This record gives sequence, structure tokens and C-alpha cells, in this order.
Amino acid sequence: FRVATMQTAILVRILDQDYHGHLIHVGQAGSGRRTLTALASFIACSKMYLVEMKPEYNRNRWREELKDVLHQAGTLGKRTTLVVCDSPLFPEVILDNLSHLVNNGEVPGLYIGEDRNVMLEQLAPIMMQRQRLVEKGGARSSKRVTQSSLISPQKLEEMFVRRCRQNLRVVLCCAASEDGGLLAKRLRKFQALVNGMTSVALAGWDRQAC
Repeated sequence: FRVATMQTAILVRILDQDYHGHLIHVGQAGSGRRTLTALASFIACSKMYLVEMKPEYNRNRWREELKDVLHQAGTLGKRTTLVVCDSPLFPEVILDNLSHLVNNGEVPGLYIGEDRNVMLEQLAPIMMQRQRLVEKGGARSSKRVTQSSLISPQKLEEMFVRRCRQNLRVVLCCAASEDGGLLAKRLRKFQALVNGMTSVALAGWDRQAC
């Protein structure tokens, strides 16, 4: 119990960091990394999304799940934890997308066409509401006209990226093994992703826990 509480406290502290709360959780298979991450997300008031790799999992499925996660974090402004676990079925494109997400707050080419239009339409009322909050006194009506005219697609996209960086946390669960595990090997190709995350090791349980 003591090991679990200490590990959870570490995870919560990282997830609570502004803009830099991403982490790589390393430990033996079955050691409880996923469970402790779920507990830490709950304590940090963040909803956890777990990406489960199955034989039918493909790039299209990943992009749809990623859109759902970013909708929660970027459009609705809710704290969200995206958890991706080590698996032989792990598509390498996911690491490329996560590298962009961790470092820039966006995935290039994810929102195009109708998806982009829907995202902008959902963000426009949020930006207008924020603008109304800064309006004061008798200039309220004239300010509303001026500020509404300044709502451009570029400003909406910037707000979306800013909210994603503020609310989204990415957790990679890697298996600890002599060869480093499949995910660890692939991470070596994405140094920018590793540099943007904090590594935490779950060394094992003490006798009391066993």
C-alpha cells in the first residue's frame, strides 16, 4: 500500500503540471501501471482515455479516438489523460502523432474539411462568450460588434491548440525488460517525444504488498 500511494503521488504531481504533465510509466507487466495511472488521473480530476490495441486496430480507428480525446480537451475544455500501453500491435504512426501533440498541442492534418468546420463552429460560441466577459459599461454593444468581427478561423484554431496543451496529458506505459520492450525501442526514433515527457519507473512491490 505504501509503494502504491507513493507512486500515485508522483504521478499526480506530474499530471498536475501546467503544459508539461506528460509521462512515460515504466514497469513490469502486471505491476499495476494502468491502475495507478487511472487512480492518479481521478485524483487530478482528469478523465482517462485508454487506447487498447486489438488485432483490428488501425490508423483510422486511432484518428477517430484521437479526435474524441481532443474534443474533450480542446473544445469542451475538460482535463483529459490519454493512456497508451505497450503492445506488439502498436502502430508507429501513433508515436509520430503523440510527438506533435506533446510538443505542439496539435496533430497536423487531423482536422480537415468537414471535421475542421465542425470544430470551428463548436469553438466560436466559446470564444464569443469569453469576449463578452471582458466587455464593460456603455461600450458593451459596440465592443461586441468589433470583437465578433475579429473571430477568425486562425484565432479559433489557436484557441483549440492552447486548450489542448492546457488540458491534455499523455501517458505511455512501457514494459520493463532486458531489451527495453517494443515501445521503448520505437521511442528511440522519437527523441522529441521522449524529451517532452517525464519518465517514472515502478520498480516493484515490497513484501508487505506481496
